[in-house]
Amino acid sequence: MKLRKQVMEQLGELEKEPMSADVQRQKEQALAVKTALDKADASMMDWMHIYNGDTLATLNEQQALAYLKDQQQRVHTMSLLMRKSIDDARAYLKQL
Repeated sequence: MKLRKQVMEQLGELEKEPMSADVQRQKEQALAVKTALDKADASMMDWMHIYNGDTLATLNEQQALAYLKDQQQRVHTMSLLMRKSIDDARAYLKQL
């Protein structure tokens, strides 16, 4: 969220600049970074809403293991998305 705020602040600053090819490129880059951060955040929120640890109590051992493996894969995918969007946002802000 902190990076998203910084990117949005930069986007606001770019809106004040006279339009040029460089400003347009920077705005597009900022919007792409913001979109990636939003997507990663939404992915995490979606997972948090569907995960239910109480489900394990209703499953036998084999089903519980399968459920946990599925959740582990979801978290791994979400983590990769989150890390990439954070790295991209940091790289964008650093280049300014």
